[in-house]
Amino acid sequence: TCCRPQCGDGCEGGWPIEAWKYFIYDGVVSGGEYLTKDVCRPYPIHPCGHHGNDTYYGECRG
Repeated sequence: TCCRPQCGDGCEGGWPIEAWKYFIYDGVVSGGEYLTKDVCRPYPIHPCGHHGNDTYYGECRG
C-alpha cells in the first residue's frame, strides 16, 4: 500500500484510521495531469510514451 506498514498489511488487512492519517499528514496524488497547478497534489512524474512531437510525454523508463 502507499502508506507502507504503518497502515497495516496491504491486501491482508489494515487500519483505516492509519490510512486517513497518512492521507492528512503526507498527502496523496489527487489527480490532474503532470505539472498541473490547480490541483491539491499533482502527479510527481511525467507520463511516458511516444506521441510524435508532443513534448508533454517523456522517455519511458522501465
